[in-house]
Amino acid sequence: MFAWMHWTWHSGIAFILLAGLLSGLAVLDHFHPGYSRKGFLPMATTRGDRVFLSIVTLVALLLLQLKFLPAVSSWWVLGCGAITAAIIMKHG
Repeated sequence: MFAWMHWTWHSGIAFILLAGLLSGLAVLDHFHPGYSRKGFLPMATTRGDRVFLSIVTLVALLLLQLKFLPAVSSWWVLGCGAITAAIIMKHG
């Protein structure tokens, strides 16, 4: 049924981490509700909005790396994505 997806252990770990992140956000929001705030982004964002923007930014960076810099290690891109996510989460 899922043979066409070509699952690897890398994609399994990615989906487990994503599910853990979303579950953690749900638990955190239940016990410590977030609020909308305006940072350097031109809109008011909640914690979930900033996490979503961080994930989309990381995916975009990885796709750009695959297209334009295939010789560069993905670890560098993940590091840049983590720094970008930290900036968005802190100041977004």
